[in-house]
Amino acid sequence: MEDAREFKKEQWIVFQDIRRCFDSVSCTENGMLSRGLRRVKVPESFVRFCENIGGTKLNKVITDFGLTDAYHPGRGLDQGGVECPLMWRVA
Repeated sequence: MEDAREFKKEQWIVFQDIRRCFDSVSCTENGMLSRGLRRVKVPESFVRFCENIGGTKLNKVITDFGLTDAYHPGRGLDQGGVECPLMWRVA
């Protein structure tokens, strides 16, 4: 920014709202993540591994009254996982 100001250059600033980005990734067979992993030439065994994890995941919600029944989220990466930012970028 200082360089653009000092030398009168054009500058562009971009802000991205990536709220809920991890929730938007489909991890099922032939979903967004699988297609992205294949696009960057990840071994097929790892693609299938990710599909199996995404397809069998169950969530429960902690409430004031205890845990809810388990449900299948359908899509989304686990937030807080060290691999999730990379997986989101690939997808």
